[in-house]
Amino acid sequence: MKEPKLFLHTKENESELLDFYQKAITEAIELYIVSAYLTEWNINTKLNPKIKPSKFRFIFGKDFGLSRKKAVKNVLDWLPSEFQEKFLVAEHIQGFHPKAIFWKNNNNEYYALIGSSNLTNAAFNSNCEANILTFLSEKQFLDVIKWISSIEKESKVVTKEWIDKYNQAIPLRIEQLNMYEKTLKDLLSYDEELISSRRKQLENYKIHQKELKKLISKCANGEISHENFYENLKEILKQGISFQPRFDWSRRGSRDNFKLLCQALDRIYKTKSDERDNIVEKEINNLQNKNISNRKALLSELLSLEYPNEYPLFNQPVRDFLKSLNRTIPKSTDGRTYIVTSQILRDILNDMDKIENLAELDVLIQSKYR
Repeated sequence: MKEPKLFLHTKENESELLDFYQKAITEAIELYIVSAYLTEWNINTKLNPKIKPSKFRFIFGKDFGLSRKKAVKNVLDWLPSEFQEKFLVAEHIQGFHPKAIFWKNNNNEYYALIGSSNLTNAAFNSNCEANILTFLSEKQFLDVIKWISSIEKESKVVTKEWIDKYNQAIPLRIEQLNMYEKTLKDLLSYDEELISSRRKQLENYKIHQKELKKLISKCANGEISHENFYENLKEILKQGISFQPRFDWSRRGSRDNFKLLCQALDRIYKTKSDERDNIVEKEINNLQNKNISNRKALLSELLSLEYPNEYPLFNQPVRDFLKSLNRTIPKSTDGRTYIVTSQILRDILNDMDKIENLAELDVLIQSKYR
């Protein structure tokens, strides 16, 4: 096997990455490009005349609206018309983060260029990036094709109509970023007592975690009545666990269908971490469609207890906090709104000192905005 080639790029040295993209485009008889973000496309190199549309895919992500309309249009203009339907956006994949190009040439050699670089000008020129060009076996290349095919099923063909409707994020200028950081610090100040109390609640949850999950499983399987579940749940959460001391969900909760809620939680608990956001969104939407009223307050609290790094409470104080930061949530289904809210709060958490997870961020939010 030939030796792999490593690309270690900083702003001080010249990147060879673009040269190898052009090499792949000109020699490939099969070509597959995937990139989490597409913000630049200034490549005018023509595709190999021998490549067929069936052997070409170009898929990019749209998370956070970071891909730029101009770059997307440039790719459409670059592609021959018969290839344009193979230009796709990962429309239904949350967390689409690959950065790679795979190709096969006339000599039946298989290549992969994989690393940290998205299709951005900074990635090619100024960023600190690490990428590697390696050679693949035929079997590995077939695995790539199978993987690309699975992504394609969750993707959508890019058209001019899609570009027009695409919600592109507005880049923040440096002064806007500074203002955001100042606003965030003004809105939420670190409170040792509140944080300690929240950490104690999470410790208490760990003590009762098996008991609570067993109760949820019994309700999901129809082994106990709604009333029994409701009373037992309240008793467990009273053990210094509940994030909502007034049990906001309990006002209508006793009349709700807890079996459907518990079945949703049971499925979420069994889901792998890389698929969890999609399943949480799906389950919340199912509960919304079935008019289960406690899906927001109770479900989000139980998710926050089980996954404090990933999911927040879903209530008015959280919405008011985001509004104070001018972080608007697009109107959508309950499930999509909750996942977008979670993603924004995860992002905000990175800007907070001393706070370890969303559950701790939440206690500061609830204290100020309730």
